[in-house]
This record gives sequence, C-alpha cells and structure tokens, in this order.
Amino acid sequence: MGRVRQKECDRCHILSKVLYRVQLDSSQQWWFICLQCWQQVSDNNPYYVYGGTWKARKRR
Repeated sequence: MGRVRQKECDRCHILSKVLYRVQLDSSQQWWFICLQCWQQVSDNNPYYVYGGTWKARKRR
C-alpha cells in the first residue's frame, strides 16, 4: 500500500485528494484548487479555463 498523496489548494490552502487545474484571472496563471474553491470561481468568470484534474490515486 502506497503513501496517501494530497496537495494543498492554491486558494484556501486546505489539503485535498482531488484538485482542479484552472486559470481564474487575467494573469493566465495555472492554479490547483479544491472543489469548494472551484465552485466559487467557475461560475460567471470570463477568465475561467479548466486544465485537468489532479487525483491522489493514479491510474495504473
């Protein structure tokens, strides 16, 4: 059994097993954000771009 992988949300800094890679402002910088932050920034945001999902468990 491997170690538990978690990453910190770039926005709220809470550890999560699933993060969403997104652009959320005019800087075009990529951020890894948790589900709660994703729900806040994705709605009615003209700068929002989805770039994939990071998961703690990798496909084998």
